[in-house]
Amino acid sequence: MDAARAELNHLPRVWVLSILLLLSVALLYLYASVLSRLLVSLAQSDDYSYGLLFPLVGAYIIYLKWPRLRQAGLRPSWLGVVILAAGLFLYVAAELAAELYTTRLSFVVALAGLVTLVGGVHLLRLLAFPLLLLLLMLPLPELITNKLTLPLQLLSSYLAAWFLGLLGVPVFQHGNILDLGVRQLQIVKACSGLRYILPLLALGLIFCYFYQRRWWKALVLLACLVPLAIVANALRVTAMALYPPMLEGFWHGFSGWLIFIFCLGALTGLNGLLNRLRSEEHTSELQSQFHLVCRLLLEKK
Repeated sequence: MDAARAELNHLPRVWVLSILLLLSVALLYLYASVLSRLLVSLAQSDDYSYGLLFPLVGAYIIYLKWPRLRQAGLRPSWLGVVILAAGLFLYVAAELAAELYTTRLSFVVALAGLVTLVGGVHLLRLLAFPLLLLLLMLPLPELITNKLTLPLQLLSSYLAAWFLGLLGVPVFQHGNILDLGVRQLQIVKACSGLRYILPLLALGLIFCYFYQRRWWKALVLLACLVPLAIVANALRVTAMALYPPMLEGFWHGFSGWLIFIFCLGALTGLNGLLNRLRSEEHTSELQSQFHLVCRLLLEKK
């Protein structure tokens, strides 16, 4: 095994680049229809359209890391062949089972294998976050979203009824329906809050990548995003119950923007509090670049 690894590492650079080009073209040809359908699906989706920006964010991070990537050089590894084969196996199995999510997932796995084959584990570590962003841009399977949507609908309904009760507004909750006497408000799937939780978690990961290098603090920030998004969505439902024009039109869309602004502000404040717990050095020179990425994500949403 060591002899094979040494032989692989001594391959001429031209050969390694030629193998990379050949495998990249073959991979793109194999996944052309899968990727094209994915892009169309994201562009037409109200819940996952933010994923279109993730390849751009990943490319921007690669640009920032380019000096380190050049310094890493080419260190071919046979482990890449194993990962690439696993990705192709997933592709074949998913195609036979007509399972869309696994087919798309197999592309990320195969791409990780290609990176490892050319640059070894070191290059894979350097490109781990851009690959993770590609994974996050994939829409979740319907089975999972359906399992999550109903509990979130009921939770948003319960919290909205509780907020209305605090304001002295008489309301009766029946499942995902709020009965205000003069009218009823149904909390539909689009108002469950899932369409805010998923992009906010992705945005939170990018935030932590630029701003937070302590893993436990990053976990705290990401864990707080979910209840923040749920509470913010419940407040939005409460406002809709009090002000019916918010049910559609400009105010409906604007209130959705406010959820992102509120959660991002809370995330920034909580990050500042966590950093005060223990003095530490500046996390990275990448922090100054986060605002550009954040603005791109918010503009798309």
